[in-house]
Amino acid sequence: MLIQFLTPFNHTLKDFYSSFLLIKVNKIMHNTSWMTIGINTSCKQKMELYIAGKKFYNPLIKKPYKSFCKIVSSVIREAKIYYDNEMMNFTGKMKTLWKIINLETCRKASNAAIEFLNVYGMIINNQQVIAAAFSNCFSLNS
Repeated sequence: MLIQFLTPFNHTLKDFYSSFLLIKVNKIMHNTSWMTIGINTSCKQKMELYIAGKKFYNPLIKKPYKSFCKIVSSVIREAKIYYDNEMMNFTGKMKTLWKIINLETCRKASNAAIEFLNVYGMIINNQQVIAAAFSNCFSLNS
């Protein structure tokens, strides 16, 4: 009896909520070392599946969503363990550690060379002379 009473009410609510536009809100995600581009993309897909499951109640959408959640959760768990072990057990050079971090966060190293230098009012663009000017500067001050 109660179900017969609530069914039209549920349909009315669905019609009411479907008459409004959905506004997409971008959340600011905290940058963490284990959050790679692939995991970030998977989390966005998971959210889209969740919204689709809420919008259109369909058991065919719910089952893949649950299996996808399990996969994403296990990948995140493994990534956290991997990065914790990598960072805690690292005994090499700091330069190598930063190369690993930049590689995983898809940051490319900047290889900006000094093209010219103003030394005592003269513009120098020869790399050997620029190196000698830096050498003279730092050898006199130290």
